[in-house]
Amino acid sequence: MRKFFLVLFFIWGSSGFILTFAQRDSAQLNKNKEPLKILTITPAGTDVPPGQQIVFQFNRPVVPVGRMERKAEEIPIIIEPGLDCEWRWLNTSSLACQLGEKAAMAPATRYKITVRPGIQAEDGTTLAEEITHTFITQRPKVMNTWFRTWKSPGTPEIQVTFDQPVTGDSIERHLHLQTEKGRRVALRAKEAKDQEGDIDQEAGEEEPGEGPIAEEAADRKGLDWIVSPSEELPLDTRTELRVEPGIISTQGPEPGVEDRVVVEFYTFPAFQFLGVRCTTNQEQAITLTPAEDFSPQKRCNPLRGAALLFSAPVIKEAVKDYLQVTPDLAGGRKDYDPWDAVPSYSQLSRPHEKGAEYEVYLPGILKANATYHLQAPAQQIKDEFGRPLPDAIDLQFATDHRLPNYHLEHPISVLEKNVETHVPIVVTNLDAIQLSYETLTAQGRKPGQKKTLTPYKVKDIAYPFPLKMRELIPAPSGAIQGNLTTTPPVVGDDKPRWFFSQVTPFHVHVKLGHYNTLVWVTYFDTGRPASGVRVQIYVDKFGSFKENPKVLSEAITNDDGIALLAGTRAVDPELKVLNNWERFDPHLFLRLQKEEDLALVPLMEDFSVYSFGTNEEYIDSQLKQRYGHIHTWGTTAQGVYKVGDTLQYKFYVRDQDNQRFVPPPRTGYALQIFDPMDKVVYEVKELSLSEFGAYHGEFTIPQTAAVGWYRFVLSAKFSKDQWEPLRVLVSDFTPAPFRVTTDLNGELFKPGDTVRVTTQAK
Repeated sequence: MRKFFLVLFFIWGSSGFILTFAQRDSAQLNKNKEPLKILTITPAGTDVPPGQQIVFQFNRPVVPVGRMERKAEEIPIIIEPGLDCEWRWLNTSSLACQLGEKAAMAPATRYKITVRPGIQAEDGTTLAEEITHTFITQRPKVMNTWFRTWKSPGTPEIQVTFDQPVTGDSIERHLHLQTEKGRRVALRAKEAKDQEGDIDQEAGEEEPGEGPIAEEAADRKGLDWIVSPSEELPLDTRTELRVEPGIISTQGPEPGVEDRVVVEFYTFPAFQFLGVRCTTNQEQAITLTPAEDFSPQKRCNPLRGAALLFSAPVIKEAVKDYLQVTPDLAGGRKDYDPWDAVPSYSQLSRPHEKGAEYEVYLPGILKANATYHLQAPAQQIKDEFGRPLPDAIDLQFATDHRLPNYHLEHPISVLEKNVETHVPIVVTNLDAIQLSYETLTAQGRKPGQKKTLTPYKVKDIAYPFPLKMRELIPAPSGAIQGNLTTTPPVVGDDKPRWFFSQVTPFHVHVKLGHYNTLVWVTYFDTGRPASGVRVQIYVDKFGSFKENPKVLSEAITNDDGIALLAGTRAVDPELKVLNNWERFDPHLFLRLQKEEDLALVPLMEDFSVYSFGTNEEYIDSQLKQRYGHIHTWGTTAQGVYKVGDTLQYKFYVRDQDNQRFVPPPRTGYALQIFDPMDKVVYEVKELSLSEFGAYHGEFTIPQTAAVGWYRFVLSAKFSKDQWEPLRVLVSDFTPAPFRVTTDLNGELFKPGDTVRVTTQAK
């Protein structure tokens, strides 16, 4: 305790000496200083965010460092309207009025600040005269608008959102519509609740006026308003929603000053049928109007559909019962209504633009190379406002032939030997299919082969056509890969389509591991194990098979159909090949062969199967590079340390194989110790493990060190991984002045012995 007081006395005495010197020096310097002034008061100006702080910046230091808080009676500053200030000097020359969260400035309010002389600098000088400062917080303005609906062609309901709660009567006075002829139309305003109207409250879940829904409504009270014209606007007329100065906030008296067009829109025109829109086979959009004569040269792509066009929104229910389409859209079927597949929705929740057209799509796929006739009586089809179509619909349009096309669902396929199956390709209007390919069988590779297939002569129908791979492979079992082109070419299919297929009797499961690769082979037809199959791992890539690839590992399946080969540690230790994701990059392949039977298993995404447990729980199967399975752990001499202590540590390193921990490499390691600020405080750049795979050392924690958790990070030259064998807590604590020990009256006990336990605190 004596030493503690001596230290305090020395610090106080030193401070006194320095303070005396500073005061003498300050007095000398202040003789030539300018009078005390306020440089700035923030906030300043208009429409400033209503914050929680007002700062007064003086031209020079006013108070010494020390007690920075001040009582209100000590500060000769008046703020009107009054604020509940907590006064505090931020530094020696900046004074602040701090406001709590619930005592922040009010929006739309003019604040007047009067600073009277009375604040004295250290040398006794004060302000020469009274200072007045004003600022205005954010006044109300429109933030967003959206059209909730239209009650009639000239009566929109527009939701207007303000940046702060406002009054409805000020909206009706200072928000209005103006037509293109300059006529002002007043608005009616009502507060918005939700998109459907009143706030929904399900029975038994929430009492009226309570719960999260009510709280959310209370938070938005006065912000969202629905406005609509007090009278019907003229049809097809440009109209502006305008705001002018005068919008009143419920939180402050200062009115809004906005004077602008908020949104511009048109009212809806008279209801008319405008025609049919479709897309040609040349990807051009065309519109066929009722005034045009039927032209067989203007033809629609039958697979892209066609839409009826109207001058105002129409839902499908208003069309389907009165529109007659020939040929029948249902194709003569009576068991279903094709209109059921067309979605029904309103198009009234948006502003109308001049000349906008509203679509109702005909359902399904149109018949190719056909002439369609649309008919509907007058006064039957109605728009969403209930206005009937004045004229009958009587319009014809033609569809084109389907474009040549094909769809190869399975570019990669596996076919079972001795089963008459083929790879299907769905074709439309194709004259020929050209194949360029190579094959691989037990007899070897045969490149540069070609074959032209002739599809059936069927027009404008998509049908499956067999690609008979079995006939292309010159053996009962083998693999084939190549490219496919068509005559005529398919639009957008600029490159030949690649394919790969194989015919094999083998069903193969591969489990690729770090130390070994397990391969299980069975027969497709019987499910029984396939013994005596030679299995090889090598690197190859799609596009062109290698004639004699280098074999990385091989084995023969046993009576259970199982073969054990080398794992990634030997065949791809850096995982460079296995991390190739592009199909035509090099990949690991498995080749299985028994006599004339062959199978290929590319170890890539197209052939991978995700691992799931019995409860559909995903099993992690991430591959790691060589030495990626190393484990580390460590310990220290005590649990918690304080700054200045010497920290003794020891950690262990182990690699693992498929069954147990094994010794790791002994050399090539480095150790770094990071403090809680993630800075390196200790480092061993080169270290070697003992014959037991361990390392120990010590380092002294500096007196100025940060407290918290210290991390031990181990790295190695032979791996990109890092390990964290332990971490230690360094804390600011005082050790107990006594030590607790527990002793037993022996070292080895057997049943029936008396065990005496002695615990002492010394």
